[in-house]
Amino acid sequence: MDYEEKFKKIDDLFFDIIIEQFKHLSILESALNIRDFLIVQYLAKNNSVIMSELISVFGTAATTMTGIINNLVDKDYVKRRRRNDDRRVVEVLLSQKGEEFYKKDKNMAKENARDLLEKIDDRLLENILDIFSKINEENSRIT
Repeated sequence: MDYEEKFKKIDDLFFDIIIEQFKHLSILESALNIRDFLIVQYLAKNNSVIMSELISVFGTAATTMTGIINNLVDKDYVKRRRRNDDRRVVEVLLSQKGEEFYKKDKNMAKENARDLLEKIDDRLLENILDIFSKINEENSRIT
């Protein structure tokens, strides 16, 4: 298999995996699109962040991210709060509804993963983890 064939195969597999993993999103909450979902995930993993961090991480313009966050605030998934040490800085964090959604999503993902991973040999799983770790490491160097 040459480079082009390998690339296409990897690209197709990742796309199929991502689509399957995001299918449950519409089951959990139809009010969120994939971008909103990823922002909720990011906020859950990072507690609270400032807008410039979200803009940098998601590669959007400030006005675009402001619109996205406004929409998530309107849907009550996130909230804004001013920092005590510098009132000019506004943090974005999950609301109670956002935290509940995140927990529900993680529980569903764990159950789905358990069913899937139980069918895969432990040695193969270790290899998969090593490969994803290497990809993540290389991505960190590139960006």
